[in-house]
Parts: sequence; structure tokens; C-alpha cells
Amino acid sequence: MIKKIIKAINAITDELIGNNVIIAFNPPSVKLNSVTWNSGCKLSDYFGINNLYELYKQFVKNNEYNFILNDGSLIQLFYEFDAAGELKSHRLYFLHFPFLSDGILIEGYGVLDYLESWEDIKYLNNTYESEEYDVFFIINKFKSIGFIRFDYDPVANLKSPDDHPKCHLTINQEAVRIPVTNPMNPEDFLAFILTHYYSYDLKIKYNFNMPFNDSISDKEKSLMYFSSKV
Repeated sequence: MIKKIIKAINAITDELIGNNVIIAFNPPSVKLNSVTWNSGCKLSDYFGINNLYELYKQFVKNNEYNFILNDGSLIQLFYEFDAAGELKSHRLYFLHFPFLSDGILIEGYGVLDYLESWEDIKYLNNTYESEEYDVFFIINKFKSIGFIRFDYDPVANLKSPDDHPKCHLTINQEAVRIPVTNPMNPEDFLAFILTHYYSYDLKIKYNFNMPFNDSISDKEKSLMYFSSKV
């Protein structure tokens, strides 16, 4: 299954590059039975950062992403497997921060440089520029920042005193856990994000079949839940 997921991510990466959907990417790699992006990838280092803007900057600074989309938003794909190659957990994360206009960066700037150039304006004594900073960040940009995350962890309910579905969707707040029927493969997750946020349909259907079993309980089925195709 690891090879299938690597193949899927590589194929999707090629398409997104070819169609100018992303401005930066890190190739997938395997580290200790985990499929992730090509970095140190110790996500626990970031769990204490509650400010999404600061979290975004740290992710970009440390290359902790699979893709940066044209508007600046960021995607991470993390799959963990056991010694037998069976899926142990996944974390599929979309940090929505559309601060770039049509994916265009000021010439000579990287994503982080561009953001920090706006931060510098805040500390200038020019009233006009200070107002410009407020418009850029507070009015136009920060109101749009948020995240969507699909998690799969079959033993999560044993680690938490709260109801914790094995597979769930989290939107903007860590305590929000909407049950999901199945773990997701990379294609379905990216198709969900790209379709609903960018009106972009993946041009090629890769049809990577993942042998994921139903992960939702009868109690969760009695509530509102998210149905993911296998």
C-alpha cells in the first residue's frame, strides 16, 4: 500500500505542476514506515502552536508541506503504517490562507519573505502604510484563514477521555470531530479540497484502490457524519 500511495501522490503532483495549480512542493518520501514530505517531519514539534498564522509561517520556513497552492494555502499528507504494511494512521491537512493574488509573488520574494515584508509595515511610523497593513492582514486575509483535517487513528478513542471517532473530519477547531466512514486515499482528499475551494477537477482519475475498511461505529452512524468512498 505504501508504494500505491507514493505513486498516487507523485502522479497528482505532476498534474498540479503541469496545470500551474501549485507554486511549491516537496516530493513524498518514506521514513520509518511513514509516507510524508521530504523533511524531518516531526509534527509533534508544532502541536503547541495555536495561532494559525504563526503555524503557517513555521510550516513554510521548515518546508513542512507537500504543496503550496497558488493562493498561498498549504497541504500536508501523512500516512503511517505498521510493520506488516497495514495502515496505522493518517493526517491529511489543508491550511487555508489565501493571501496571494492569483499566485503572483513580488519578484525576488519567497512566500515567507512576502509575508514578513507586510509585517515590517506594521512597525513603520507612516500612518498610511499602517492602515494598508491592517487592510491586508486583518480585513482581507486573516478572516479567511482556517483549516480542514481528515484524521485516521483506530486507537484514538483509547487515548482520549472524550468521544474520539477512529476516522474524523476537523474544521477550524480541534474539538470538532465529525465522524468519517473510511480513511481517505490521497486522490479523494485532494479532489475534495481542489473541487470545493478552487473549482478544479483532477484531470486524470488515477483509480488507486485502497483496501480501507468501514471505520465508523453504529453510534456515530446515528449522528450526522461524512461518507468517504473507498
